[in-house]
Amino acid sequence: MEHEEDSVEDNAHIGCYIFKPATVTETDEEQRPRKKRKISQAAASEHSEEGGITWPSLFAGKESQQSIANRQKKFQEFWALRQNEIEHVVNQVDESLVNSVLKFVRSPDGKQSQAKLRTGLIVSGPTKNTQRDLLQGWQTRTLEDVQEIFVELHPSQCPNLQVTLKTLIRMAISQHKGSQEYTTFLAKHKALIPMNFDLEILQRYVEQHQISRVILLLADVETFDTGILSEFISMTSSWLGRIPFQLLINIATTVELFESRISRSIASLLDAEVFQSANDTADPLYKIYSAVQHNNDTDIFLGPTVLKVLAELAEDQSTTTATFTRAIKYAFMTHFFANPLSTLDSKTTSDPSNDKKLCQAVRCTPGFKERCEQLAKGEKASRQRAHEVMSSDEALFRDALEVLQTSRTRLRNSLAAVQMLHTIYYTLEVAPVAPLDLEVQLITSLPRLLESDVYLDIETAVIDLGPDQFHDFTEALAESVTTANLPSESPSDNNTELEKFLGEIRNLKTSQSATDSPQQRFMKLLSTHLEVKLQQYLEKDNERSSTTQNATPATSPFQSYLHEATVLHTRSPLTAVLHARPRYALERALIRPADYLGCECCAADKHGEISDRSALPATSLLLTLLNEAGNIVNVRDLWDAFREIVAGSGAAEGVVEDAADDGDGDDEDKINEDRRALALFYGALADLRHLGLVRSSKRKPGVECVVKTAWMGL
Repeated sequence: MEHEEDSVEDNAHIGCYIFKPATVTETDEEQRPRKKRKISQAAASEHSEEGGITWPSLFAGKESQQSIANRQKKFQEFWALRQNEIEHVVNQVDESLVNSVLKFVRSPDGKQSQAKLRTGLIVSGPTKNTQRDLLQGWQTRTLEDVQEIFVELHPSQCPNLQVTLKTLIRMAISQHKGSQEYTTFLAKHKALIPMNFDLEILQRYVEQHQISRVILLLADVETFDTGILSEFISMTSSWLGRIPFQLLINIATTVELFESRISRSIASLLDAEVFQSANDTADPLYKIYSAVQHNNDTDIFLGPTVLKVLAELAEDQSTTTATFTRAIKYAFMTHFFANPLSTLDSKTTSDPSNDKKLCQAVRCTPGFKERCEQLAKGEKASRQRAHEVMSSDEALFRDALEVLQTSRTRLRNSLAAVQMLHTIYYTLEVAPVAPLDLEVQLITSLPRLLESDVYLDIETAVIDLGPDQFHDFTEALAESVTTANLPSESPSDNNTELEKFLGEIRNLKTSQSATDSPQQRFMKLLSTHLEVKLQQYLEKDNERSSTTQNATPATSPFQSYLHEATVLHTRSPLTAVLHARPRYALERALIRPADYLGCECCAADKHGEISDRSALPATSLLLTLLNEAGNIVNVRDLWDAFREIVAGSGAAEGVVEDAADDGDGDDEDKINEDRRALALFYGALADLRHLGLVRSSKRKPGVECVVKTAWMGL
């Protein structure tokens, strides 16, 4: 009976699921291919194109094939335009930096001395692709009368010194005359120089082809092994009299950190000059977002929920422009992949009114009821239109296109107001806030921008400016707004309203007013400009507030009628898709097992604390004790704490209730209880080791200890 009770209670917290396979009929077995054939990629692509659609069918599989094809085609066309704009923003070349570096390398006094290696330290930051800019600049500015070799070395190509020298020789010769020349030249000199990592091979090649300089660019120097980097610098410095080396080092951090990595003897070998990239204070991730969101041609907009996720992603130091671009691409793909309303567009060649399912989906949206009520409250023509919208698919389609065109124009106006406040905020340097975080604050406050905290901070900062400071501010603002390429209300107005606003700002310096100061007049102009942008939403909100007793909150432009077709929302956590977090689910299951087991014995109270920890499963209890301890824990101390909680609670499994009256029986029961508790303890410890949460430690000889390999919540 003891064994049966042990087995039952031991598996009490383990869920059991029985999966019954579907019955396979004889017809299915006959249709199944007996052997899979391997086909080429070209044949596979042709097969996928001929076979139809790769995206799933919505409306429970009743969506038309034409609608599925339109969704997929529209996403490809949409992202092709966005990709070009992102590449234009990301691939901007810093011409001043490239010119200064090439001038330093090709200067007449740049001939190598016998003592030091001429080195250029290029401080570019972690987001700029300086290697690409230098390579493109060197290729476009190649000198006809001078022979040069440009070699770019990455840390992955330099695992040790021998491989580094071999890679240097191979890339230098291949870059100058091609890979075939490297093979021929190496075979020709193999008898004299058997080692392919001997720099004498490169020396002979330089002398034979009269190479004036060999430019070495070390990319991502922070990820280079310090020992290999020091040996490589020492080796190239020792060959200066025979090979005209020039060294360029790309630094993503600071020069001080680079100097701290190398020894003084190695630093003394470098005749270094520092080159700083242009002082571009704009965040490259925000520039990517702005190219997608604040654009005249944008038809699909990122909603506040998606923007919050992107802002959190931008805070991660490991996020690069490539990963941020992939996140935006995935977000837009989800809009077209599972949203049938994404096909609603005035540019669509087909007539979606023929699709009954799509029209039914439009009528099922929450905003359709408000749209009909709005038309029903109007005049006779509006009431007739409301009746046609509810009864005719063609009328519904025409009305939907008109609403979409109007809502997109209003969204662009709202985003133009947001970008204006964003530019003013950073021109004033009010507070150090991340650009995407500031964008989240402004977008979530729409359409009540004049009541937002950001606007109040701007107003306070402008009023506190002195005359000279205000003059400098207006000049900087006019330049920032002009170069920011703010979106216009329509392609035909040519930013006339924005130019009028900037002209009025410039007139503040010459106008005279006895009542208001220039700062106060600036705020009045700004508030008027923003009210014009948000006039339609503010009027609609005021009408809604006047018809009700209590003022209703302002309706965001991202929640208007048919926003499902123009705005990208997300209800599921996008971060869970972009960055899978299985460890979070594992920690939650171990710390709060009641959420998964559905039991009340180990449930937490309203404060999140578990009153009776002895009711926890053994692995959960042991992990709780580990979290309360330090990094290194003595196993004996851990066992004592575990036994103290388990002993006398019945959690040690199989506690005998009917014990014998004599002392020997009590001692035997106690021994059995300790053995069962010890078995639970070692089983839980083995589970934690298997999950990778702890490992054995040999820090203290003769004492068995465990070390935490992961901290909870990270």
